Amino acid sequence: MRLENLLGIQVMRISGDRVFLIFYDVDTRSRMLNSGVLSKWFSRVVDWNEDDCAIGCKRVWISGFGLPIHAWSRETFECLVMHWGTVIRVEEETLESSSFEWG
Repeated sequence: MRLENLLGIQVMRISGDRVFLIFYDVDTRSRMLNSGVLSKWFSRVVDWNEDDCAIGCKRVWISGFGLPIHAWSRETFECLVMHWGTVIRVEEETLESSSFEWG
């Protein structure tokens, strides 16, 4: 049996040392909070608030494949990622059109 099934909670990592606890029912939540066991595991336990979960930023590397040569530009990459964030850097080889291996 998995630990989360035994305790009646699921632990999900948000970022850094922050985690999100999902209790399977209200009784389990109340029992865990009132017992003080969570304060032994965590330095701070607070109710979830959507505003508190703002992570700030997360950086990812995106590789583009199959993009036509005539569309290989910083502007195209910015259009591709605008739904998720902003372009931080494009490889020099890409900007100089000396390599089309990576975007």
